[in-house]
Amino acid sequence: MPKENIKLIPQEPQKPSLLINLLFYFSVFLLLASIISFLFLNFKVKELQEKAGQKAKQIEALETKEISEKRDNLVKLISSINKFSNILQEKNNPSKIFNFISENTHQNVYFKSFQWQADNNLVHLEGATKSLKDLAEQILIFESQEIVSNLQVSNIHFDKEGLLSFSLLFNLPKDFAK
Repeated sequence: MPKENIKLIPQEPQKPSLLINLLFYFSVFLLLASIISFLFLNFKVKELQEKAGQKAKQIEALETKEISEKRDNLVKLISSINKFSNILQEKNNPSKIFNFISENTHQNVYFKSFQWQADNNLVHLEGATKSLKDLAEQILIFESQEIVSNLQVSNIHFDKEGLLSFSLLFNLPKDFAK
């Protein structure tokens, strides 16, 4: 058996090349920079999240104030509208009376004046027609209406133009003009 050459003299270990050393130190630097960047960015994220939470609470508080102010204004407006609606419902509407008279006027009769007492719905009309027959038909038209009560005819006479003038007085229901 041959003897192997055993070297008993220690040799210097081989030095790694400069490129390998540079790569190693660069890798360590990158690792440290990554860890520091991670910690820094993590800290910044938490800080910004806290600020965002505070801003969200401020916005929510402002919105709550604005919403409550708007809600209060809306309640006031609704109250005003309801009051105004009640006033309008209670208010008399004479156009209903005019429509009633217009729909129930004989074609040969015209009215010269109109008076209305809102407190008791008393209507006073002064009119004219060419004949007594037309006046009688006008009276029948009003008498045939269920809402007309206490119909009175007065002041029947011929005027200067030869027309038959007259006055009508009647009541309508209390809620008719509302």
